[in-house]
Amino acid sequence: MRSRGDQHLFALKGQKRRSLRAVLGRAPKLGESLLEVSARPGRTERLAVLEVRAFRVTLSLMVGSKRREPFEMTAVWAKEIGYRGPDRLHWMLLTTDGVDSLNDAQRVLDGYPLRWRIEELHRAWKTGWCSVEKTQLRGRDALCKWATLHLAVASRAIRLSRRARSEPDVPATEEFAREEIDAILLWQRKQTMLRPGDTPALGEIVHLVALLGGYTGKSSGGPPGPTVIGRGLEKVAVAAETIRMMRAK
Repeated sequence: MRSRGDQHLFALKGQKRRSLRAVLGRAPKLGESLLEVSARPGRTERLAVLEVRAFRVTLSLMVGSKRREPFEMTAVWAKEIGYRGPDRLHWMLLTTDGVDSLNDAQRVLDGYPLRWRIEELHRAWKTGWCSVEKTQLRGRDALCKWATLHLAVASRAIRLSRRARSEPDVPATEEFAREEIDAILLWQRKQTMLRPGDTPALGEIVHLVALLGGYTGKSSGGPPGPTVIGRGLEKVAVAAETIRMMRAK
């Protein structure tokens, strides 16, 4: 996670309190990392050079309303050098992983730009059609199995949503089983000239799945998202399994 402000490190009674930023500024330099920065309003396109430092720290975290407790983490400091624009990069990232080398730190830096995709996964998992929190299960083992299954379903819907936009022309067989494709074409025989046995492009088959999930394209005008794709996959699952059983006879 990213530390948005300077934090104080944990200090025993009688010890001087130190700030996270001050400690990281004096931490050993692990090396430099290159990052391609794309252009957008208020940001210049460039190849950024990041100076990378890391240090194991013990943070003072608030527990409850009055009590603080120590929590050990690794802080990774990435500061752009050789550039003085207002959009200069300066990251202070916190991780529970150990960071002993530049390669270790690079894995942390590579994970940070994926934060929005992780948020998208959590949204589909928790508040999208999965609604993983709406369960009457109470046992820990049962809850873990329930949550894991729904997470797998949510991740597939997000993958299909993204790949249908970036690689719409690849064969649908790269993401769907033959029985799933045939089930979708049977469901949507009025929406397409394709018939079971045909192999459509991924973008087309995902669009048909989204239509099954209630996609109209009118709300935002954009491509289908994971929620409508997930709803469509639910309808396809039973039909695909039926086709699979019939062909196994």
